[in-house]
Amino acid sequence: MLVSAGLAFAVQLGSYALLRPARGSKGAPGALLLRWGVGALMRFVVLVLYAPLARVMFFPLDAALVSLVTFFFLTMMAEPLLLEYDR
Repeated sequence: MLVSAGLAFAVQLGSYALLRPARGSKGAPGALLLRWGVGALMRFVVLVLYAPLARVMFFPLDAALVSLVTFFFLTMMAEPLLLEYDR
């Protein structure tokens, strides 16, 4: 479970960095949604690639994948709190 948590944290850091626009620019309209979609695709690819890796490392497959998905979900719910919104 700790490996899943570490992997989810590392992927979320990359995904969060992808969500933030460059300093001083607001980005094109719809660009945030596009970056969010790329982040979701990145999480899905990591999940698919983690399944054979967990099997090779002799982790319980069910526990490894469910914990990774759970950590992805929990950290993804915190993303809107971290983003700066224009008010």
